[in-house]
Amino acid sequence: MIEIDNSMLQDILSCSTRAWVKYVQHKWIREQDPKASERMQVGTLFHKLFEWTLERRDVYESLFSFETQYHAMFFEGVSQEKYTLANLLVIAEVWLRDLSIYFRDYDVLATEQILRMPLSESVTFFGTPDAVLENEHGIWIVDNKTTGWLSEEKKKFWARGSQGMGYWSLVTHYYGKEPRGVLWNALEIGKIPPYDGNMSKKCAKHSVKYGECQSLHVNKQMIGPVTYTKDQVASWYVQVINATARFATLQAQPDYAPVEMEGRFTYPGCSQCGLTDWCWGGRPVHLMSSMMEEYTWPRKETSLEE
Repeated sequence: MIEIDNSMLQDILSCSTRAWVKYVQHKWIREQDPKASERMQVGTLFHKLFEWTLERRDVYESLFSFETQYHAMFFEGVSQEKYTLANLLVIAEVWLRDLSIYFRDYDVLATEQILRMPLSESVTFFGTPDAVLENEHGIWIVDNKTTGWLSEEKKKFWARGSQGMGYWSLVTHYYGKEPRGVLWNALEIGKIPPYDGNMSKKCAKHSVKYGECQSLHVNKQMIGPVTYTKDQVASWYVQVINATARFATLQAQPDYAPVEMEGRFTYPGCSQCGLTDWCWGGRPVHLMSSMMEEYTWPRKETSLEE
């Protein structure tokens, strides 16, 4: 039995080497950059904020819980100014107040619930939408995206990528009816001005003191609702089946067998892959245990995307 999700699909279809290392050998390069851990933890904090909003918690109660968990996570401090508590609280409060209004008329069907859908006798597709909500118009899927830079390219990728189609298919299977749309709840985690901390300084953009306009510098956007046609979902289904066939081949590869490096033909491909040094060193299998650590999927942490 093969269980597969969108993250696995992206790896399998973009680079067989990465898929073989992560999902057959269950290993990944040891994390060397402490900033990566900070990004992961901050992403987790803001996903918790979203859940508290859906629970109809008071804004200040949520901010207090946010601060408490922040101190537990970062008791030794942080390496980047944008991850300081004061900066994150500005972003969190603006985001919370916006979400409490946007989702006030929605009922919660599920949050962080793993949904599964059989594709064949031997293949199951699974995924974990951040939230499945319902209002008078129908069912909605919400996925949070915290990122270091909320670019137009990222917005298009989220809206047109395979993740939304996977969630759409899972929710349709589980609830017996198609959703009304997928919402991408995007938030940029950056340093909020004034960068020198002088709240009395006049903002060049808004022509008022930063103390009056600081909240306007929080960059957030609700992308969607995105919908998919039956033809788009059918095409997605075919790609999933093809990917599972490729994955079955990778599972059958002995440890010493070379696999392809398709990442050389994609962007950013090999240039931003954690396996680059290992691959360019000849992909020595006997060095995997010293260069890599155990990798399990699905992982529980929520990543803040760069």
